[in-house]
Amino acid sequence: MKIRFIRFAIALAAGVSLTLGSASAQNYPTRPIALVVPFAAGSTTDILGRILAGKLSESIGHRVIVDNRGGAGGSIGTEYVARAAPDGYTIMLGTVSTHAINASIYSRLPYDPIKDFAPVIEFGAVPQVLVVNSSMPIRSVQELIEYARARPGKVTYGSAGNGTTNHLSGALLGAKEKLQMVHVPYRGGAQAITDLLANEIVFMFYPYAALLPYIKAETLRALGTTARIEALPDVPTLAEAKLADFEINAWFGVFAPAKTPKPIIDKLNAEMARVITDPGIREKLVQQGIDPVYGTPEELAALQRADLDKWRIAVEAAGAKLD
Repeated sequence: MKIRFIRFAIALAAGVSLTLGSASAQNYPTRPIALVVPFAAGSTTDILGRILAGKLSESIGHRVIVDNRGGAGGSIGTEYVARAAPDGYTIMLGTVSTHAINASIYSRLPYDPIKDFAPVIEFGAVPQVLVVNSSMPIRSVQELIEYARARPGKVTYGSAGNGTTNHLSGALLGAKEKLQMVHVPYRGGAQAITDLLANEIVFMFYPYAALLPYIKAETLRALGTTARIEALPDVPTLAEAKLADFEINAWFGVFAPAKTPKPIIDKLNAEMARVITDPGIREKLVQQGIDPVYGTPEELAALQRADLDKWRIAVEAAGAKLD
């Protein structure tokens, strides 16, 4: 009798909890939402966060306030959200760095990118393009690989800095093809592009928007892209160039703290999908070189898990560990 009563009490408590969670999700939100951006104001992530917050405020009926908490490669703001109440009022715009790459780069990360978060929606992807100076005798990805293989330790590739996606993309290429190449880190992509134009480095991966004018002017030659790019219809993807499993977009995704009720996650997902499909918002994203993307929380979770493994290989190949 006592066991039956205990089971009944547990079932009743679960039912009440579910009802309360559902009721709170139906009323959600009732106050402003903080959208944490774990990078400084003016960064690409910040610009994207403000585009999202502005339209989402209209859609959801309450203000969505961007809260910049930059530092430590995005770890400070990300940890803040990981420790926040799981009530839907503190969410974040995460990136491939905060939720995949940092787990391999940092020896001691103050959060678990999987266990501490509930994925909401992917919000955009930034395809990269692999480029060389047009004066180089390299016209395809395979020719670049052959060129590097014939010159072990002499082929250089640039990046916007250690641990960036363009750095790790080059390292991943070297690891997959067993090439000995030299990474040249810069303090930002602009200087790397300048040196590529001056033939100071051999190649680089970089978001396509910044490289498009040079590709169109034929001062840089695009060999391949990490995903299909509408603005470069004649440039093959790296997969089409026979490089398997090389879809390495820098992506953005919205995350909530773990244990945020699923009805709230689902509501945020639906509202944000509406924002992303808005023609005006899509145009703004494309102007920033960002491909508008959306899907289910489960799809973002699958992308994150796949990239955790993929970038671990690149980080190990690059020796890009940080304390």
